[in-house]
Amino acid sequence: MREIKYKKIFVLIGCVSLQLVIIFLPNMNALAEMSSASFKIPTDVVSIGGGRGTSSSFIVEDTVGEAATGEDIGASGTPSPNYRLCAGFQCMGISSFLSFSVKEGLSSPGTDGAGVALGGLTPGSVKTSDGSSINSIFLTGASQAASTVIQVKSLNAALKSATNPTATLPSATADLSTAARGYGLCIFSATNLTKTFPYNDADCDRSTLHKVGIVDTSRRTVLSSTGAFQDGDAEVLVKAKSSTTTAAATDYADTLTFTMTSTY
Repeated sequence: MREIKYKKIFVLIGCVSLQLVIIFLPNMNALAEMSSASFKIPTDVVSIGGGRGTSSSFIVEDTVGEAATGEDIGASGTPSPNYRLCAGFQCMGISSFLSFSVKEGLSSPGTDGAGVALGGLTPGSVKTSDGSSINSIFLTGASQAASTVIQVKSLNAALKSATNPTATLPSATADLSTAARGYGLCIFSATNLTKTFPYNDADCDRSTLHKVGIVDTSRRTVLSSTGAFQDGDAEVLVKAKSSTTTAAATDYADTLTFTMTSTY
C-alpha cells in the first residue's frame, strides 16, 4: 500500500491561503497496456526467448535477448539520490506507479499555492468556490493499483480564529442553503474517479446549491477507484456560511490534509 499526502492551509473570512506541502512522492511510471472486454495483456516484450517459471517457492518471469532491461542502480551499486532507470517492459510490468497533485484555481488544473480566498462572510449568505472569483481545489492523480481512495482530514474540524479562541465556524454535513451556519466541501465534478457520500450530493454547485460534507479530525473518503486509472481528476468546492452569532475575526483558518492511498 502506498500513500501520498498534501497539506493545505485555509484562511477564510478575511482571506484564504493554501500552502502545499508534499509529504511523500513515490516513483512514477507510465505503462503500456492492451486490453479488451475479454482479455488484458499488461506487458509485452520483443525478445528471442524466456517465459514464466514456477516452483513451490517462487515465480519468475524472464526474457532472453531484450536489450537494456532491468532497474539501473548505478555503477557503484547504490541508487542515485534523485532517480532510477527502469528499462524494458519486464521492469515496467512489475513497477507500480502512483501520482497525486493538489492545486487551486478558477479552472483545471489550477496553480500551486494559488489559494482559496472566500473573503468576508455575510451572516445568512453562503460563500462558495464559483469558477469566477473564488478558487476551487483541483485534485489529479493516477494509479496502477487494484483500489484507491482519496481522503481529507481537518485539523480543527472548523474554521477557527487564532487570536480569538471563541471564534469558530464548525464543519458539518449539511445543506448550507438552509442551515444557520457551517463549513464543508463537495465534489463538483470527477473524471475516472467515483465521488463518495456525503461529498457527492447532486445538490451542490458553484452558485445556488450548497449541500456539503463534513471535514473533521477523521480521514474522510471523498473519492475512490476500483482498478487502475489514468487521468483522474476532480474539482472540490469550498463553502462557508456565518450567522449573526458567529464571532467577528479576520483570521479564521483550518488545515486540510488530502491523502491518496493505493492498495496493490
